Amino acid sequence: HGVTVYFWDESRNNWATWSDSRPVTQPGFDAAGRFRSDGPWDGCRSPQEAAESVLRLTQASRNPHGRLSGRSATRALLVGPSQPREAPCAVASWTDLADRAQRFFGAGLGERNENQDLVLLTPKSWGPPFYDTLRQELIRPVADDAGRVVNLWLPFTSENEAGVEFLERLDSAAAFGLLGAIRLVAGQVRIQPISLYVEDRTVHLTLLEPKANASTKKSPK
Repeated sequence: HGVTVYFWDESRNNWATWSDSRPVTQPGFDAAGRFRSDGPWDGCRSPQEAAESVLRLTQASRNPHGRLSGRSATRALLVGPSQPREAPCAVASWTDLADRAQRFFGAGLGERNENQDLVLLTPKSWGPPFYDTLRQELIRPVADDAGRVVNLWLPFTSENEAGVEFLERLDSAAAFGLLGAIRLVAGQVRIQPISLYVEDRTVHLTLLEPKANASTKKSPK
């Protein structure tokens, strides 16, 4: 378990990541706490600040899969806050989304490219949420300009509890986009949201403050 920060890498026109993780058997590691603590590079106060900023890295090390190293030689220069509205990778038409899903799930037994499932969506409208008490999952439809609909999908887990509540109560008038991952659930393409762009802030759904009853299933309303 651990924390991963996703970056849009303008030098490669693709996604890059930085991660810090530990074996689940190792005590004392808290992902949310790591997200708000020092690093990952000099010049950056925390992974959270890195996730919400436009930055330039010097002496960075990156493997072929786009994974960035946290080595001490790397320096970060913060240019300003993230601008997801201006991101060149944003998807506004679900036709493009269908093409990506076909490439991702249609690869057969071949090895999938890392981060190929990531998408930054800018929906035209948001539908009402529906919580399935049997499957313990939240569904919320989003539509593009042509009225095509794809469902956001967030299963209820201890890590997702606060995120499920936030997404369920979200005022769609305040949200303009989201970063998510393409998933195939019960034969349907769905998007598992990772972060929401709400007004001038980024809401990281799996890193919201946990609640005291995190292990309790959500009850029917």
